[in-house]
Amino acid sequence: MAPRVNILSSSDESSAIESVSVAPVVIELPPPVADATSFVPRCSKRKVVAPVRYGFPASTSFALAAAEEVVHDEPASFVDAMLCPEAGKWIAAMDEEFDSLQKNQTWELVPPPEGRKLVGCKWIFKIKEPGPGISTPK
Repeated sequence: MAPRVNILSSSDESSAIESVSVAPVVIELPPPVADATSFVPRCSKRKVVAPVRYGFPASTSFALAAAEEVVHDEPASFVDAMLCPEAGKWIAAMDEEFDSLQKNQTWELVPPPEGRKLVGCKWIFKIKEPGPGISTPK
């Protein structure tokens, strides 16, 4: 059944209401796209080439290979430092570091609170490489 629309028209002589029937509008939609698996993306025609890093790929691999060959006899723990032949040097370095921390008032020693865990610390032992103008490592 078609809906009816009333239109009010006015003229000089009289007012009248006309009744007009309106036909339903049918809108046709395009057919649905096939499932997503049938979609084929566009392929680029450009070649994929790995970037040249810093322009020296061969020197980078050489530097990494050379770094693996460098052997440092750095102790991994306090016990290792005390058992190595340079134990006296490590003790002197630790004393110097501890004196520097006390001189700069890095911390203040207080009694530990009961029932609380304390913050630990760990010594890291590294041999400084000689720089320009320095002949022996520290």
